[in-house]
This record gives sequence, C-alpha cells and structure tokens, in this order.
Amino acid sequence: MKSLLNYLQAIAPNVGSKSLPHPLGKIFPCQFLPHTLIGSVMLVSAIAGYATPVWADAQLQLVKVANDADGNIITEVPSGQEFIYTIRVSCSGDEDCQDVVITDQLPPQIDWSSNNVSILPGRPATVSYDEDTGLATVEYSSPIPAGSPVNLEIRVQFPPGTTVDNTAAINQAEGTSSNAGNATSNALTVTSDVDSNAALNKWTLEKNRVIPSNGDPALDSPVTYELELCHARNLESGLNLQNVVVQDTLPVGSSFVSATDGGTHNSGVVTWNVGNLTIQSGRNCFNAQVSVEYPSGTFNTSSSNVINEATVTGELIDGTRLNLNGEAEHGFTDANYQGTFNSKSFSGQVAIGNEFEFRLDPRNTGNVPMTTLTVTDDLDQVNDDGINLLDQVRVTKISTGRYNNYTGDVIVRYKTNLNPLTAGTSHPQNTTLTIGTDITLGAGEYITGVEFEYTNVPVGFQATASSNRPKLFVEVQPDREIGETIKNCAQLTWTPNSPTDPLEQCQETEILGLQAILNPNKTDETSSEPYAPGDTIEFRLQFRNESSATADYVNPIIADLLPAGLDYGGAWRFDSVGSTSLPDNAEINFEAIPNYNGTGRTLLRWQITGTQIPENRWLRIYVDTVVEQGVSTGSLTNELFIMSNDSMFDCNNSNRRSQDTFDVDGDGITDETICRRTANVEVAAIATLDSQKVVQGEVDTSFSTSGTTVPGGRVDY
Repeated sequence: MKSLLNYLQAIAPNVGSKSLPHPLGKIFPCQFLPHTLIGSVMLVSAIAGYATPVWADAQLQLVKVANDADGNIITEVPSGQEFIYTIRVSCSGDEDCQDVVITDQLPPQIDWSSNNVSILPGRPATVSYDEDTGLATVEYSSPIPAGSPVNLEIRVQFPPGTTVDNTAAINQAEGTSSNAGNATSNALTVTSDVDSNAALNKWTLEKNRVIPSNGDPALDSPVTYELELCHARNLESGLNLQNVVVQDTLPVGSSFVSATDGGTHNSGVVTWNVGNLTIQSGRNCFNAQVSVEYPSGTFNTSSSNVINEATVTGELIDGTRLNLNGEAEHGFTDANYQGTFNSKSFSGQVAIGNEFEFRLDPRNTGNVPMTTLTVTDDLDQVNDDGINLLDQVRVTKISTGRYNNYTGDVIVRYKTNLNPLTAGTSHPQNTTLTIGTDITLGAGEYITGVEFEYTNVPVGFQATASSNRPKLFVEVQPDREIGETIKNCAQLTWTPNSPTDPLEQCQETEILGLQAILNPNKTDETSSEPYAPGDTIEFRLQFRNESSATADYVNPIIADLLPAGLDYGGAWRFDSVGSTSLPDNAEINFEAIPNYNGTGRTLLRWQITGTQIPENRWLRIYVDTVVEQGVSTGSLTNELFIMSNDSMFDCNNSNRRSQDTFDVDGDGITDETICRRTANVEVAAIATLDSQKVVQGEVDTSFSTSGTTVPGGRVDY
C-alpha cells in the first residue's frame, strides 16, 4: 500500500485536493484523509479511469539513392552518362504532410548546366532550378499523403571532358513541411568511372585531300589537304586534351603554298600549336588545311606517287600521352578543266503576287583553276505550254552569293527589254542589288536576263551553302493563272577549254494561290511525368502562320482530340502574345464534346472568328486535362489539329498533313487535308503500395489512427 501511495502522491502530491489532474478534480471534488484505505482505493479506481489520448504525429522523411535508367542502384557512373538521384519523399503518421518543399544542392562535381539537369517531381509541383548555383527546388502543389511516398527524380551527369576517374560527388536532400517538421536525407556518394585508354581512343586524326576532291591532282596546281583531329560523337568517359601540337610533313620536292588556322612552315614541316582542346556536344574537331604544289620538273603523271604525313602529340587532362598519325596518298594526272552546274532550284512560295528565288549552283570540279566561270540566266524562254517566262515574272533583286576557296568579286551583267547586255560591274560577294535602288531602270523597262562571271576560279569553287548561292529574286505577275507552269533554264560556261554546248540546268513548278502555311505545335507544360490517375496536365497548343506564307490565316479552327484516359480539366486560357492582329475581345466559340463521333474520346474545339493571323505570327491556348481513373499504364498520345474553312492553307511540313478522318471541324467532310501534331505523356503504373500507421492504447479494443491509454499504460503501434 505504501508503494501505491507513493505512486499516487508522485502524480498528485495532495491527493483528493483540487490539485488532482483533470478529470480527477471533477470526479472527486471532496477532500479525503491522505492515508485512508477507502481514499486510496477510490483514487486507484479514479486513476485507472484517467485516460491519456495518443496520436501518431505526421513526420516528413527522405531517403536518397542513385540509379541508372533501368532502375538499378549504382555507386559509380561514366562521365557524360545520365544517372538519376531518386529521393523517396514519404510521410509517416496519420496526417498528410502539408506544404512540402524539397531542395537539393547538387555537388560541384556534377554538370550544373540546365541542358543536362532535368527534374521529375513525381506529382504536380512547382519546379525551379538555378544553373548558376546548382540548387534544385520542388514545391509540391498538394500534400504528400500519409503512407503514400513520392519518388522525386533529378537526372544529372558528370561533365564529360573535365571529369577524371574516381571523382566523388557527395550530397543530400533537405525537406520542409508546415506540419511534419524538417527532414534531411542520407548523404549519398557517387563516383565517376573514366578509363584513360578508352578516353584516348575517342580521339582520332584523319588526313584527306579535299582539292581536287575527285580524281588525282594536276602538276603545278595547288593541292589542298585537310587535317581533322576529332573526338568521337559519344562523349561518355571522354577527356579533354592539353598541350596539343599538330604537324604536317610535306613530301620531299613539293612546294609549300599556304596553311590555315595559324599553321607555320619551316623546312618542309607545317606546325600548328593548338594548345587545349575541349569536347562538346556533337563532334568537336580541330580542322586545318595546307596547300602544296608539285612541280612538273620533279614529279610526273606516269610514275610519281606521294604520301603526305601528319602527326598529333599531346596529353589527356589526366596526364595520359596522346600520339596519332594520318596520311594522304595519291598520284597525278593531266590538267582537266571541268565545271558543273550541280542544281538549279526555286526557294519560297511560287504564288500570284509573291516573291521567290531562282537559285543557281556553279562549281569548279576540275583539277586546275579556271580563268573565268560564267552563269547565264536568260529569262526570255518559253515553257512546254508556249508561255514566255517574261510574261510570268519580274526580277526584283539580284544576289552575288558567297563562296568557299574564292576571294574575288563577282561581275554582274544584265539586259532589259529596252537595252542589250551591260558591260558588267564588279560587286563583292554576298551583295544584293535591288531593282529601282541599286539598279535604275526606265519607265516600262524590266530585266530580261542576268549573267554572273567569276575570274581566276580555284579548284573546289562553290557556294558555301544553298542559301548563299547566286540567285535572282522574282515576283509572280498578278494576272497569272493558278496551275500555270513556271520553267527556268540557266547555262554554265568557262575558260579555257569550255565545252561546245554550255551545261544547262532547268527547273519547273506550278503557280499556287495565296495561302497560309500552318505550323502546329503541342507541348506538355506541366512536365511532371510520369502521371497518375487524378493528376492534372496542362498542354500548350500553339498554331503559327509561317514566314513563308503568302496569305493570312483566317478564322482559325483548333481541335484537340484527347486520347482515351484523358478528360477535359474544366479550364483553358488564351494567349495572343504572338499576334498583333487578334483583338483582345475576339469571338471564340469553345466546345468540349465527350465521345466525339463515337470515338470514346473527348474533343476540345476552338473556333475564332473575325481574326486574321499574318505571316510569322502565332497564337497559343493553354488547356487543363485530367488523367482518368482506371487508365492503363503507358504512353498517351494527344492529337492537335488546326485548319480553316475560310482561307487556303498548307502545312509547313508534309509529315504534318493529315486527313480529317474524325471530321474534327464538324463540317461533314472527312477527306479534306488538315494539319496535325501530337504530344505524348507517360502514365505510371496504377498499382501502388500504401501504408498507414495506427495505434492501440491500454483502454482501446482495437487499432485506429488515434488511441487512448493511461499513465504508465501500454501503447502498441
């Protein structure tokens, strides 16, 4: 009894007084003698009935691992290969974790560039990343459910080129919650796996003769070689080079002409002190050229054969030595003067009232320089239907083009309906002459033919790119008919040894009506794959009238045919930032039609009336969709269609043309052409493992999310 009284007095020193803990003070308001048996017994009974509630408090927990793309746990990875920091965000207790924010300070050994860091929060969230500091932040849009963990993925890599073997990256994630406390994950270490020998083998040296590119060269004419020190396109486990020196040893008896990229010649050896070379996306190379002549007094076309050798020395940044060799071998042949007219093409929309280009492509493909190379485009020519080209188009501009392996100017001559061919004026490369500004014509006068002449034309002469070819800008006359054939032929001659008949290239096409050129685009703006049933996905629907269009996009119709498994989320918004012609109060008729035409799919359709979108302008619609319950795991393809019933249009790419099989514009026509673009989203597996923490107190009869016990009583979780 004494020990019992000691216990009672320990929890309530003045037994029977008002100091009794609630609710004892209410149950026993009278005073008892401190040591009476009845008082003790009654108090024991009272204490036995005194209950203490017990709850399982919410607690935020983080566990961090590293895994590869297949989900395998890893501790080391090659540089340049993506791996995944997976942060298991879980909430224990009987309450959800509110206002959860996860931050991960990426270690400095990791590539911080935003192009090589992607964050998948696992459920809707606001994601931010600062590539200057390497800090990733994820603010979840809704509570993390108790017992239902979320996998947050941060995909990263060790930077290739600068990461040597066994580089360790150590970091941990941190989390906060407004009701579940703060959490810090385990510290995780991942090391780089870079093999020096494999990294060495990713660097190669190639040496090729580039001028002349076809056939053996001629004696006493420049021969150009190209040296190319390159890293493989696969950057994984690659290492940068330092202290690089490239040398080309010229064949004995040859004469040095020139070298590019700072190459210096001394006693038959051309040297490039390259220094450091870094690897980059794609293929990173050091390129240089050296030109040599082979005198006819030393070499001959019947028996001479030469080998031009090159070497590379240097070291990887981890100290591994690099030594590479390359060579080019060839004989000689007689001089061959040969030009080619590789192609002749149109560029732009050939439509009534529209300007487009006649592009020309002259080349010196022989093995000796030419004195002159001349392109003639006489527009006084008749097509197969008997229609003269001069009745169809007018020249508006002339462009001289830009060329590799050529430093000279371009002589431009022209003739008109009133005057013969001019003597010609020399113009720099990449010069555009505008009729009426740079070339003055009289009233009723127009250009009927143009000639381009090049002098001292080296072997390998050609335009640097298709857009840099010499060209005529012409405009289709307003009185022409849609469907008429436009045909243009041009000729190529050269000196010396020009062929008796000039080389000729012809091209033809049909005149089109004025039309919009539509470019649809659809993207997942939420960007939180994989998604689960109930998640909201916002899509951006963009429709653009391309710069090549010859007409406005009138009264756009935009249709989004949702796949089975996605439903309309009940909200959309319009963005006219890309268009200067759409009024803010434009009339927009929006419809959400379930089971459209019996497809089992929901169609979202916007019809914008009283609107014209000019060339090189665009509009955007943002729309919410919801992943349906019971949807199958895998990829869902969302289809965007754009069209108009009030203007002629074409799609900017042939693979975006589609037949209106589902009649998405509702006009009853299913064989018309519309423009289509898709966006895929991934839905995660539906089956998940949930947990719940429950408790049973001393006075409870079963487990639940809250329990009741007595002081010193048993509590089971």
